[in-house]
Amino acid sequence: MALLPSILSKYESIPKNGLINEIKNSNDLKAELISCTEFLDFSYSISARLFVYINDIHEKPTCICGKPLKFHKLDKGFYKTCGDKNCIKKILSIQSTQANKTKDWDKIIKKTARTNMQRYGAVSNLSKNTESRKYANKKLKEKYGVEHALQKNEIKEKQKQTTLQIHGTLNFVNSKKVKNTIKERYGVEHAMKNKDVAKRSGENSSNTKNGNLLKKIDEMNMSVLDIKEGFYTLKCNICETESSNVSRQIINVSYLRNESPCHKCNPTPHFRSNGEVEIVEEIKKFWDGEIQLNRQYLGAEVDIIIPDIKLCIEYNGVYWHSELYKPANFHINKKKLIESKGYHLIYVWEDDWNLKKDIVISRLKHQFGVNKKIGARQCILKEVSYKECCKFLEKNHLQGNSQSSIRLGLFYNDSLVSICTFSRNRNSIGKNTGYELTRNCTKMGYTIVGGFKRLITHFFNIRPNDNLYSYVDLDWSPLENSAYDKIGFTQDSITSPSYFWVINGVRSNRINHQKHKLVEMGFDKNKSESQIMYEDFKSYKVYNSGNLKYLWK
Repeated sequence: MALLPSILSKYESIPKNGLINEIKNSNDLKAELISCTEFLDFSYSISARLFVYINDIHEKPTCICGKPLKFHKLDKGFYKTCGDKNCIKKILSIQSTQANKTKDWDKIIKKTARTNMQRYGAVSNLSKNTESRKYANKKLKEKYGVEHALQKNEIKEKQKQTTLQIHGTLNFVNSKKVKNTIKERYGVEHAMKNKDVAKRSGENSSNTKNGNLLKKIDEMNMSVLDIKEGFYTLKCNICETESSNVSRQIINVSYLRNESPCHKCNPTPHFRSNGEVEIVEEIKKFWDGEIQLNRQYLGAEVDIIIPDIKLCIEYNGVYWHSELYKPANFHINKKKLIESKGYHLIYVWEDDWNLKKDIVISRLKHQFGVNKKIGARQCILKEVSYKECCKFLEKNHLQGNSQSSIRLGLFYNDSLVSICTFSRNRNSIGKNTGYELTRNCTKMGYTIVGGFKRLITHFFNIRPNDNLYSYVDLDWSPLENSAYDKIGFTQDSITSPSYFWVINGVRSNRINHQKHKLVEMGFDKNKSESQIMYEDFKSYKVYNSGNLKYLWK
């Protein structure tokens, strides 16, 4: 027996607010509604299905371009278009006059294409790199000698003079008229100097951002249950599953991907990544002991645990360990937690594994103590040329070469097997404030017993009056009892986690993307570093564990 008609008649003359809840709470009603709208896939909410049923719709609502339409709410129905500008223009044109209903858009588009082809030799408009754009550039060059009007100095100068004549300044905001108006209204020359205006501006900005976010959440068939410290607790309108600690980034990324942030409707697969599997397989080649995978007994889940030597290894995918999913202090906090249990935690990054796998494997073997061991006394110590140093570091160090003025190496059978490089403190121009140990590197597959101490001792033999400091990467180094501690360095401080920009799946040092360098490359000088990287590069940040700063006292 059909139940929906009777329940609909009950709400025929009263608001339908309770109708949706009544259907959700009845398995029979829900099953009947889904059966009647089986042409809709699982992503459609109960509200959307109910609208389709009430309005006797028998196929999936689509935009004029063929894309599925998003559902708004029961009394509004589906949005008119998919949101594409061209589709919106077409709908507005169609709605502007009844006559437009009879227009054959395919015919119009084909006619437009034919006209453009006849006139410009292309079916497209004047967008970049099209034949029509080239034609327009050609005509502009013939007439003005440039491909764009503002490339002509005379026109640019005329524009400046007109602006100066009207406003008295090239920047309208700095004109006397604007300043006088602001002063009359707010008592200051710049509106943001007025506390009330600044406060309202901040509130409006925050409300706009929250409003946009809430709109996105609604369009993804989710409801907000709570907002606390910038994190959202959401409820799925389809399966009613609650998701807590959902960040703005996850909401925005999910919306851009046309996915739901609901873990049940759009589950994030829990699997071992290829890189993690490959690391385990490499370890098995030289280690016969126990290897534990994805255990949580140390206070947090760890990818790989070697209990015999108390070593933990985490494989960090650059996307899943980026700011989109992990806060800036995530990696250092996890390291502190794991190492408080007496274990040493290493982070192997996805790009290092993909691009410098041999170096990573050698460093892992060192942790297991299976590299070939050579005593420092078996080696000859001598200075290393810059050329040989560069070649050695590029082949054996994860961070590659570094500028240095002193390069000390250990040679075994005439082959360089270990090196320390030193650079004058960059803030010590004209002063004698010491050196930085910039690289400590050993040849892949080797461990030089006592080599590090011998090289440092020799440095002070040739520079007895200098201070020495170094920064150690905490993605690999333990927080306590590192090689630096063992030979006499003293821990000074822990630096905050540093960020990298991810470009095509590879971390790039933020130094390479400082604003002045980006501006030199031609990017907008009015944008910040982050705006350029987010908007123009479509990049995102990923944070490491920071560094330990050591001093030799």
